[in-house]
Amino acid sequence: MDESTVSIYDDRVEDRTEHGGRPSPAALSRFVARTPSGIRADWPIVADLERLPFRAQSLSGVSARRSYTRVAARQLPMALAELHRALACNAALHLELPSDAAVRLREVVERAGFVIERLTGGRQEWIDVEATRARRLPDTVGASMRVLIVGLNPSIYSADAGVGFARPGNRFWPAAVAAGLVARPLDSFRALRIDRVPTSCHLANTRLASPNWNVWSRGSARARCVS
Repeated sequence: MDESTVSIYDDRVEDRTEHGGRPSPAALSRFVARTPSGIRADWPIVADLERLPFRAQSLSGVSARRSYTRVAARQLPMALAELHRALACNAALHLELPSDAAVRLREVVERAGFVIERLTGGRQEWIDVEATRARRLPDTVGASMRVLIVGLNPSIYSADAGVGFARPGNRFWPAAVAAGLVARPLDSFRALRIDRVPTSCHLANTRLASPNWNVWSRGSARARCVS
């Protein structure tokens, strides 16, 4: 998120907290019903959505009401991939986004590693997205990539971890570090942002000018499971 947007949100956080605007949608009630009881945090979080301050798989659910409206369309896939990283497998997700984002919304959310359960409000000002964090690798895509890396079917281990080639003993990361492609192993986000080497993306996303993809995003035990 650009610095000017961050500063505006920081300056007005108290006003936004006090004046919520749209009444709570029914999707929010369904989200609450899907999250585990007794561990809910109902306070607002102020952070960079493209670099969430949470460890991997530490969240059991996320409801983001309009938070992602200020993320540039080009950056939204990576912001959602960051959200996928922070959520536990099968965790609930509720997003509230403007209706003008509906054209490719399903595609973007699914390629970030989520299964969409319900989309509502398409003819209104806002759309509610109800989704589940799946056992899939999210796309990590961006501009000005240096190299093309082609993956096939990620293992279930990698899909759960949210990082391609994550299983201990996989030779990709040691080889990539030794070759100077990346500076740190098992860090897809740093590889993309600093080293400019994406390590997970769907084949269909080549039209987004990404130089790397996974032909298959869903975790599978072996290649013959892909069909």
